[in-house]
Amino acid sequence: MDIHETAAWIDGLFDGEMSLHEAKREEGYPTILATFETEEQISLCSTIGFNEVDTGLESGGLDVRCEFFTITEASQSDAMHVVDATVQTLVQANGTLHAQPDTIIPGIGLAVLPEHLTVCHGLFVAPEVWGPSVPQFIEEDRWTLMLELLLITEDEFNYAVTYGARDLLDELEKTGVNLLDWQR
Repeated sequence: MDIHETAAWIDGLFDGEMSLHEAKREEGYPTILATFETEEQISLCSTIGFNEVDTGLESGGLDVRCEFFTITEASQSDAMHVVDATVQTLVQANGTLHAQPDTIIPGIGLAVLPEHLTVCHGLFVAPEVWGPSVPQFIEEDRWTLMLELLLITEDEFNYAVTYGARDLLDELEKTGVNLLDWQR
């Protein structure tokens, strides 16, 4: 999938009008981000073209790649900063940090989010916004899937490190934590 095909694919996955943005920075991986205007008071930001980044995964002879998104009650700008920072972290990890469910991205929000937002770490999960099936695009040599990036607090991070990401997600669901609230 080239960048235009990826943008068309992502546009078909989410409701609302898509806008494309290039992350503004002096150096680093050239991140293209998609944001969506929604009727609710939420911000949604997705990567476009991250499927070109090899994070070291393969299955059945295919390179496994992803595009990922985050959803929040915080601003669109905050969502964009977090997604771009996650892209930069994964690119710099050069295949040692995998873009797959249950991967924790330590400290991703610390440098890019305002102090009033209390989430500071990222956690990749299989998205549930489309029900049990995860959108995927299979090519001759590549399998691209969607991932969701959740942001978690320091206490939630410590729980995940101690008991595992799955147990953290079960506990957050059981206690009714609003994962879209980045000020929790």
